[in-house]
Amino acid sequence: FIGAFNTLLMVPLLPLTVQELDVTVSEGGLLLTAPMFVGAVASLWAGPAMDRRGRRPLVVAGLLLVGACNLLMAFAPSFWVAVVLRAGTGLGMTALFPATLSAAGEYFSYRERGKAMGLAITAGSSAPLFGVPLGAAIAGLTSWRLALLLGGLLAIALGALLYAKLPHDRPSHAEARAALGVRASLRTVLQHRAVAMSIVSMFFQAGYWFVMVTYIGALFFQRYDVPAWALGGLNSLMALGIMIGANAGGRF
Repeated sequence: FIGAFNTLLMVPLLPLTVQELDVTVSEGGLLLTAPMFVGAVASLWAGPAMDRRGRRPLVVAGLLLVGACNLLMAFAPSFWVAVVLRAGTGLGMTALFPATLSAAGEYFSYRERGKAMGLAITAGSSAPLFGVPLGAAIAGLTSWRLALLLGGLLAIALGALLYAKLPHDRPSHAEARAALGVRASLRTVLQHRAVAMSIVSMFFQAGYWFVMVTYIGALFFQRYDVPAWALGGLNSLMALGIMIGANAGGRF
């Protein structure tokens, strides 16, 4: 939820943010691409790091970093400071999605894994369905800075909660030594055709979200005069379709 919320909240907030920071919409796209680029590079190390240290420390540290960067961005004095802070949120989100996938594989049997993944995707889709429209409404009625401030506080609160409640899963010394490094992990994945094709599929999925969806809020705001507080509804419609498809697909 926090990962999707942090990423997609900038879609309806983009028109307001670029207006106040005095940049164009195309330049403002860096506020979405910067965290994705940093996250993509750092993700190569996130999986091996979790194999060696467990999910808990990376997830908790990631949530706290996301929260801190959002809190600071609420007071960002310039566009480039905001871009750097958004890149920091991308680094913080690096471990969240891999941790969800690995937890579903570890805690659920193969027969139940599809259902578990469907529920996990539902949690992520609930962010654009409920959280993003609420954040967009707050930004449109008050300020985009307040929306980010509240999002940062939410991430920090969840990080503290998971620190207290998430099971300790630190691998044994032997398991940590046997964990694959980055290059070995890549070789293993690329040799498995089904996994490699899944990665290709996710590449096109990410292209949809961060090429088309990035600017859809700005399009409706500038061309069709849709008020900023209502832009989150665009995300809600897409999220509803994802939730239905994810749960049906998981059960199939």
